[in-house]
Amino acid sequence: MSPLPSLSPWSLLLLPPLLYTSHKILSKKTNKDRTKTIPLDRERVVVLGSSSGIGRVIAKKYAKRGAYVCVVGRRDNKVSEVVEECKDVSPVSQEALDTKILGFVGDMTDASAMIRLRNVLLNEWQGLDTLIVAAGISAVRPLLDIACRNPPSRSRSQSLFISRSKTVQSTLSENTDITQTDTEGIARVVSTASAALQSNYFGPLIAAVTFIPFLSQTSALPSVHLLSSLAAVVPAPTRSLYGSTKGASLLLYQSLSIEHPNIDWSYVLPSTVQGNFRAGAVDMLHEDDPKSERATFDPSSRNIATGEISGLSPEKVAEISIHAIDTRNTRPVFVPPLMRFAHWLYWIFPRFIEGRARRKYGFTV
Repeated sequence: MSPLPSLSPWSLLLLPPLLYTSHKILSKKTNKDRTKTIPLDRERVVVLGSSSGIGRVIAKKYAKRGAYVCVVGRRDNKVSEVVEECKDVSPVSQEALDTKILGFVGDMTDASAMIRLRNVLLNEWQGLDTLIVAAGISAVRPLLDIACRNPPSRSRSQSLFISRSKTVQSTLSENTDITQTDTEGIARVVSTASAALQSNYFGPLIAAVTFIPFLSQTSALPSVHLLSSLAAVVPAPTRSLYGSTKGASLLLYQSLSIEHPNIDWSYVLPSTVQGNFRAGAVDMLHEDDPKSERATFDPSSRNIATGEISGLSPEKVAEISIHAIDTRNTRPVFVPPLMRFAHWLYWIFPRFIEGRARRKYGFTV
């Protein structure tokens, strides 16, 4: 039996473009128009996390095409604002607006709140067609910056690595002032990670368990859409907690799509998006916090290395999300599309992607 031929690095480089081209051709052949089964003005849509950001834009776009829209968020005043914005752009009659556009104040991580929401939808709409999970929380600090009150500088942190010419004992004895994590710091990391998990994993989990049977029983073509992140599949410095928790929910929904093939599952993975999403990061410091100033982050979509405002438009990401739902695209959608190559390249040339990630976030070692 002859051995399998080995692939050269150049062959591996050519493989992703070929696969991507094949994927696009097959997508055009297999994607179907969901709106032929569920007309635009009859679609019943819930947007979890629609009081701000991309979720807010998605809710308004659905309202503009005459759909039934339920705005869900944790802040009453913000939910009311978005409800009024949706009513302003909706083409339906004034008499029908109170039924077409709903507002619900509740936390996606609260199971009782999600059950109350489900009961409201049953009473008002008699069902649900589209569930969009757009809620989540960011985390933007290096892990050890959370653990240490006075984290070492990037260059100083190199002293934690053992030189080839030294033993563990000699390294520690010669560096008696090395900053070490203590019980309080580790507990702080665990608490921060738990908060990230609550929003980015348990929230989508609770939503799925609450609405999967409801969707299956009340819609001709049920759909679940997850607004994920490129950080879920491509690691980045300062995003360890964010990326790992977003990756967990992405894999959860992909697994659920196998268990529930009667539902259309779609996912959008955008890179950095313009806006103040990072301002509410679970690990952000207050201005009076005594910790290192290195842990203070710009909450805007600002390139840390260049200082320039950058990122994707929320409008663009919202359009892509709705298009994925309408065309029943069950494959992860990378935004921009070239980011799919970053995912592939990470497995072929990880050092290249890691270097680019460090440069983007201004992270030096």
